[in-house]
Amino acid sequence: MKFERARASDIRAIIISPTRELAEQIAVEARRITRSTGIKVQVATGGSSKRMMLAQMQREGCHLLVATPGRLNDLLTDPYSKVSAPDLSCLVLDEADRLLDAGFADEIEEVMRSLPDIRMKDRQTLLFSATVPREVMGLVRRTLKDDFQFVQTIQKGEQATHEKVPQKVVEVGGLENLMPALLELCKREIEKNALSSNTTMPFKALVYFSSTANVELATKIFENLKASSGGLYAKHPLWPTEISQMHGKLTQQQRTRVSERFRRAKSAIMFSSDVTARGMDFPNVTHVIQIGLPPDRDQYIHRIGRTGRGDKTGEGWLFISSLESRLTRRRLRGLPLQPDTSLEAAAVDMTRDAQLPAAMATTLTQVVDATKMVDRETKVAAFMAMVGVMHGTDDKQDLIDTLNQWTRFGWGWEEPPSISPKLANTLGLSRLRGVVIGRRPDSDGPRPRQEGFGGRGLRDSFGGGFSRDDDRGFGDSRGSGRERSSYGRDRGFGGRDDDRGFGGRYNRAPRQRY
Repeated sequence: MKFERARASDIRAIIISPTRELAEQIAVEARRITRSTGIKVQVATGGSSKRMMLAQMQREGCHLLVATPGRLNDLLTDPYSKVSAPDLSCLVLDEADRLLDAGFADEIEEVMRSLPDIRMKDRQTLLFSATVPREVMGLVRRTLKDDFQFVQTIQKGEQATHEKVPQKVVEVGGLENLMPALLELCKREIEKNALSSNTTMPFKALVYFSSTANVELATKIFENLKASSGGLYAKHPLWPTEISQMHGKLTQQQRTRVSERFRRAKSAIMFSSDVTARGMDFPNVTHVIQIGLPPDRDQYIHRIGRTGRGDKTGEGWLFISSLESRLTRRRLRGLPLQPDTSLEAAAVDMTRDAQLPAAMATTLTQVVDATKMVDRETKVAAFMAMVGVMHGTDDKQDLIDTLNQWTRFGWGWEEPPSISPKLANTLGLSRLRGVVIGRRPDSDGPRPRQEGFGGRGLRDSFGGGFSRDDDRGFGDSRGSGRERSSYGRDRGFGGRDDDRGFGGRYNRAPRQRY
């Protein structure tokens, strides 16, 4: 079919996607398929210039529009946009369960009201998703015709991705173990690939967090990592693996650039919020690593689906704290998760003195040195994030004790960040032991004394807690104890997509004798 002189009101098909990244990916494929046909494909997403997009659409016209719900609703309800679809014959909702849940339901229903009435203008409506929860079936029935059909695209007897990909769960000793365990896994897999002559797919990992804040802090820590020796020009310990981050706070231009960079990379780690969890096709992803329990079972499945695609192989890893263990068994029941105890850093007791193998002591030192360069504001946000994301635990006192242990032995803070009275009351934390309630804004005022990572409370400092097998102190200091920081508007690690956190600052201690 060949079209000529298209207008912005010539839209015959609309594809709706929940994320900008997926919309851009769909548009690229649509343009490739329709090349040399005269069919005009346009993409409309939030985060990009509406004026420029409208100018292009009015100049070139549009037959197939790929859009995110908010921007599509904006275009169809704006009388000055000149965008309409009176001859619409096909409507596609990709990742339909996400589009029809509470987050997008109002916008989708508003879009439906802006489209031609199906009683006056018939059209085909297609919903695609790997999962269709029971909760959205009401909206499915209101969106589709009465005689709609389910089509299963997985052949009978064929395993779904989340069933065939090996999946391992690592329970860490405390929140302060998460980054060391992640670094140990990455080092191990990169080294395994380098030593194997049969490996055709270098280590390429998507590391998922449930918040933008998680992504930002983890990226900072991994970018700050330094080799344990070799001086100023020593290689990054994960070289040549590229490190990047993807989340909703980036501009659309940045998000597009990061996506393309990760697609082209041979060996890479991309820290990501759930903006890439659905539908995104990144080639040769060997590992999907999830830090913390995902918000629900479906999201876990969608994340896992980024690896093991087609005939490729892959692995799934889930890192959880002991607080999340019981809920993990309930939420992810029936999935082929196997416990894994191979990561030494996951089990190190950071609250006690210990002797560690040289390689493990190096990994912990690298994480400490990298984390201490992260600004205080990020760490305060990180703490608040963990309060928010983990407040559903059955034992609230256990939650507070776990968080305070994290700030004391992970960051070296004498006192945890304060919680506002309103939030403490809302979450039922105000009467618990160890909660600091709204004494002062944590971004201002004097900072807590920096204490030990691995030491016993205030008595020991980092460098006094662990030692290498060759009797050199873990964290053997060559500095004076001056902190380095880069204050900004960053957020932490651990939480939901509304800025939650994890990470810490450490003060290098003088050399100590053992």
